[in-house]
Amino acid sequence: MKTEKPTKLIQLLDDLISETEKINVGQIYIAVVEETNRIKFLETAANPFSETVYKNLIRLSIKDFIHSGRAIDSIEVIREVMEVISQAEIIAE
Repeated sequence: MKTEKPTKLIQLLDDLISETEKINVGQIYIAVVEETNRIKFLETAANPFSETVYKNLIRLSIKDFIHSGRAIDSIEVIREVMEVISQAEIIAE
């Protein structure tokens, strides 16, 4: 089983916080959901969180970002989520 870092997911989240067009934000959100469905987060000694925790953390941070009207605090939360998931290992399904 080959593991990797969730680089595509991190890039999509970065694209999300950089995007200014509402229609594109919706498309990126869909791409993030598709990517989280495609990958599986591995629970390791270095990353003790379950897959459910990672996926819900991502989804909730995006919902907060969208519903807050792109508030600075919400952007910071997504950046923190990106930092957390950058330490995770995934396998693509």
